Order: sequence, then structure tokens, then C-alpha cells
Amino acid sequence: MPKENYHQKRVAFGNTLRLLRDQAHYMDKRMSGDDLVRLINHKLRISLNRPDNSEWETAKTIPPPPIFCALLEIYTFQNILKTWDAVQDLITHYIEVATDYTLKNVTFDEATFNHWQAIRQALFNHAPEHILSDNTLYGVDAILDIQSNALLEKKHKNRAISFEGEGGLGKTSLAVSLAIRLGQLGIFEGIYFMGLRHSYMNLQGIKEHSEEQIETLDSALLQLASQIGISIEQRLSQKEKLGIIADYYHNHPILIILDNLETQADVIAYQPLIAKLLAVESASRLIITSRYQTSLLIPAIPLTVTVDELDKINAHATLRKYKFNGTQEQAFAIHNYIGGNPLALRLTMNLVQVYNIAPTLQLLEKKKSDLQGNIYEFREELFKYLYEKTLESLDEPIQDLFICMGLFCAMEEGATLDKIRKRAMQPNIEAGLKQLMDFHLVSFNQSDEKYTMHRLTIYYIRKEFFGKSAEDFS
Repeated sequence: MPKENYHQKRVAFGNTLRLLRDQAHYMDKRMSGDDLVRLINHKLRISLNRPDNSEWETAKTIPPPPIFCALLEIYTFQNILKTWDAVQDLITHYIEVATDYTLKNVTFDEATFNHWQAIRQALFNHAPEHILSDNTLYGVDAILDIQSNALLEKKHKNRAISFEGEGGLGKTSLAVSLAIRLGQLGIFEGIYFMGLRHSYMNLQGIKEHSEEQIETLDSALLQLASQIGISIEQRLSQKEKLGIIADYYHNHPILIILDNLETQADVIAYQPLIAKLLAVESASRLIITSRYQTSLLIPAIPLTVTVDELDKINAHATLRKYKFNGTQEQAFAIHNYIGGNPLALRLTMNLVQVYNIAPTLQLLEKKKSDLQGNIYEFREELFKYLYEKTLESLDEPIQDLFICMGLFCAMEEGATLDKIRKRAMQPNIEAGLKQLMDFHLVSFNQSDEKYTMHRLTIYYIRKEFFGKSAEDFS
């Protein structure tokens, strides 16, 4: 090829790389050169610098095949390269200008293209549907930005993060939101969500820490393998199961969310899995949510975030999300009375919906003056009050449906409509479920067609209504 033509092709190839990057996104903004280098460093576990990308786009240098293939993966996942024909044209152009390499050096083939297209379609299939469909959080953008970048830092040391704090603060929503931000980039092949604690309370409403109260590690490993799509025989030892999971974690960049390690016993029970994954040097990442500090773990989680209540500004934004139409002063008053727990704010909107704003403020002011004790006792009594006032506004059949579901339908795991019908034995269950969803007492996961309840909701039902039988609600 004449030297002049070759130079023109190199310039054109550099321009094509720049145009592709201009169409790509990083988190919620257009992808910069620095962002792209961060993604390539993560995918390939290397340490490029920003000038490398600039030189590719200005035709000073040509990216070597592994980097070129990483670019193809990112742009295919982000649906910028929409067809295999478009990829083939780009590969042909690359071979023309990358004279040190041949087509054999380019490992990205049609099967790889289809693989990343399929990942884009199915990446979030295992995440909680109700969070995916309603993941607007307030006051956490800075946290998500900082921690997203920290998990992708250049030295590859931050392999896990733990969100810690009391119930109702949105730890699970934060974890899933972080996974969404990272998953949308095109650097992970799967996101797998493990809800670990299946019964935070016994039927008396008492916290229990026995093994039966949490998904056993062996069961969780089998469930995780099923989500991933790998085969693990139940007869294998725990060590062998851990090894199979760790091998996949090493060879395939994935995100795993371990949700709801509630107690010290939970943290200790899952230490073998967490320690095993932390020891794996890979592009995979681990996200944990816990009420209990994970500092007990050895090795320690590299990144920990204490989740606090919302301040009054973000509490107002959260109330508005649930159609609060009062003034900022009224929203600040609500925050003053109940604090910034997102679940408490959601339940308070039930009172606003029933009583209007001014009467609700009077109720909350009186309740705050009545409540005594330390902050933990205050919060427990506050939630009890909010649930009671919400129930008062519901018709008796819907109250019965709500209580029956919490007592008898294993709502921690989720219950299908058929299962609820068998236990509740009431007419018009669909209408009742819709009203419970309108009052933020029940959520519906479209992916597995199951209804679920927040753990604090289940706690309230089991503590307050223990001793009832299913016949009491029929």
C-alpha cells in the first residue's frame, strides 16, 4: 500500500475510534478518554495511561489486538456496533493499518459479538425487579460515583464493597444501583443477586440467629451456580463447591451481590465464600449489604460504606417521588419528626394520602412527643405506629390479606399469586394486592412473578400478630 494511502487509512481509523467513543457512555455521561482507559484497564487488568488512547485516536499508534478486542466488546455491549457486518468492517480496517498483526491475532469473532449482545439483553435478569423498576435514590449520587470508580481503580486492589447500616435505609437499593452503574458499561458478563437471610424473625417476632434463619452456604453456592448457569453436584464438599465458583469468578468478569447479612453469625457463616472471592485476582467484583460490621472478616472488605439517614433536602426529594405536594417547610417538619429513613418516609406518605398533610403533621408531632427511650427504641416504635396507622386506613379484608401474607406466605423468599390464594383463601386477591402495593407494603418482581415484603414489614406482622391461624383470615 502506498505510504500516503496508508497514512490516510490510519487517520481514518483513529477518527472512527474517536467517533465510537463519542457515542459511548460512562455512568450517566459521555465517555471520556480517561473513562475508556479505566474500562480497558479493568477488563484486561493492565495499567494504561490516558495518552495511549489519545495516540490511537490521533493515529500516532495502533492499539494491540487485546485492546482492540476489548474496545469491540465494550461498543458491542453498549449497542454502538449494532451488527456483525459493522464489526467486520472495523476489523478489516484494523488489519489494514495494524501491519504488525494479522486476522489471527483478532480473537473477536461472530460468536463473541453474539455473546456480548446477549449479555446486554440478560444482564439484570437476576436483580430484584422492584428495585430495577424504581431505583431513583436521593443523596447518594456522590457515593455511587466514588465507589464505582474505586471498584475500577488502576491498581485492582478494591475487589469488594460493603454497605452497612440499620434496616430501611436502602442498602439493597444502593447495592443494586451500584451494580446497574457498573453493569451498563460493558465490562461484566453477569450480575447475580443472592438474598441470603430468608427469615429475619421467627413467628413470635423475635430475632433468631440459628442456621435455619439464613440460607446455608452450601445452598447459596448451589443457587449461585444455577443463576450463573454452571453445574455443581450437591454431593460435592463445600470446599469443592467454593473452588468451582471461584474458578468461574476468576475466568469470567461478573458482579455478585450478597444481600442481607444481618448478624454477626451471618457474617461468620459466609466468611468462607467472601474470603475465597477476595483472594481471587480477577476483574470480578463483590458487593455486600449488612446490618453488622464486616470488619470481623479476614481478610477485611477493602471498601465499606456506612449508610446513613437522608438529610432534610433529600428526604423532601424522596417524599416528592411518592407524590408529596406539600411545601418544603412541611417536608422539613416531617423529617424533624421521623428522621430520614427512606422506608419510614414511604410509610408516612400513606398517612398523607389518607389524612392530608396538616393532620399528618399533627399526628407525627404528638407521636414524637410520646415516644421515649433510646434511638433504636424510638425507631422501632415509630415503625410500629406507621404500620398501625396505615392498616387503619385499609378495609378489613385487605388488612387480613396483608397479615396472612406476612405470617404464612414466606414473603422473604417471595410468594406467587397461586401460593397467596391458597393461604389467604379470599376473593378479589388481585385487587387487594394492588392496594397493598399502592401503600408500599408489598412489591412485585416481574422476573419471577413473586410478591415480596420488606423485612421490617414482616417483622412488624410477626411480632404483632403471632398466634393467629390462617382460618382467622379466611
